Amino acid sequence: MPERFSRPRVALICPSNWDRLQLSRARERLAARFVLVPYGPDAEANPATFDAESFVARAVADLARWHVDAVVSSSDYPGCILAAVIAEQLGLPGADPEAVLRASHKFYARQSMACSVPEANPRFALLRPDDQEGLRNLPLRFPFFVKPVKSWFSQYARTVDSADDLTAFLATPGLRGHLTNFVRPFNQLLGHYRSFDHDASFLIGEELLLGRQVTLEGCVLDGSVEVIGIVDSIMYRGTSSFERFVYPSTVQRGTAMAMKSIAERVVGGLGLNWSMFNIEFIDDPDAGSIHVVEINPRMCGQFADLMEAVNGINTYEILCDVALGRTPNISRFPTHFATAASFPRRRFTDGMVVSMPGPRRIARVKQETAASLVAVYYQAGQKLSAVQKHFDGASYRYLTINVAAAGPGDLEPQADDVERLLGIEIIDCL
Repeated sequence: MPERFSRPRVALICPSNWDRLQLSRARERLAARFVLVPYGPDAEANPATFDAESFVARAVADLARWHVDAVVSSSDYPGCILAAVIAEQLGLPGADPEAVLRASHKFYARQSMACSVPEANPRFALLRPDDQEGLRNLPLRFPFFVKPVKSWFSQYARTVDSADDLTAFLATPGLRGHLTNFVRPFNQLLGHYRSFDHDASFLIGEELLLGRQVTLEGCVLDGSVEVIGIVDSIMYRGTSSFERFVYPSTVQRGTAMAMKSIAERVVGGLGLNWSMFNIEFIDDPDAGSIHVVEINPRMCGQFADLMEAVNGINTYEILCDVALGRTPNISRFPTHFATAASFPRRRFTDGMVVSMPGPRRIARVKQETAASLVAVYYQAGQKLSAVQKHFDGASYRYLTINVAAAGPGDLEPQADDVERLLGIEIIDCL
């Protein structure tokens, strides 16, 4: 057998920024087992202009000719959906596209969970922006949480306190554009399956949940759910903006087992199989309740190096094994680190970027510090509000720093040291 076919060829669909950052540091580890074949643009850069149908047709023709053995994507949107569709058309292992679409559409995911995990599913309602009568008769009490049925990075997700507040929010020009332009690739793919009556031009309202938030990352293999790890998702005080993600979580063993049980029923109800996934939970120990915030039918690229630092296994390896129809090794191996964290640095007011480090400075800082990953999202001369992808409705994410340490007390000082050495300067807008 020729050398180029001695390792399975895995097509990486629409490589994202997380892929670029994570794979650059794990290239040798992955290359020992797989040949990764990047295919397509970073569609996350501008989903509104991405033609999903023509892309799928080209990809199927090209990847059949290249004899790939599996198709993967860590991209939240539209990558993980595209990968499932392409794998199915190529006759390769992979998740059922309808299950991936069902999990990705927040209303259909809630409908499924209302049957599979009713105790963990908040009250919810579908909202059509122009249906005034329906909006006046929602089965939800104010305040409640509202968000598009398809979005990312908490865009256009917020609490509404009254009918007037909801009406004003629904009239937001950016939201209207999101519900028509941003969701276009999703609607293209959704339209090929008859089981969906509602496209992504809707929003969903949900009762407010109280407690601490965690993210469970796992995989489902031939119907069996395996937990890779649970991450604490910590907010900036008094906000719903993520301040850090810390692995491993501090949840008690009994809570972790309960979350696994819920995860098994959630993915089973959705029909998700041979797939990685992550589920965001709200745990309220005082009330003795655990609720599902949402499920994402993909791996979390942001967490790959955190898992590797503590577990000794990079989740991109697990992703490739699952896509090949193999049972991955998710056992933990001894490492030098007991904990790791990802810090999305945010600013809660708009600003002008005066200084942002380039690749050379970032590389030097990583050599001099404990940073395993540094991601910057702006260039000098840009206003933070000019890049809506990094605005969560309350704050602007301008930087992410991942670090690993021997103990949790070392994580934040290490991240602070990295940010200081990067020399970022952002000033208030006049």
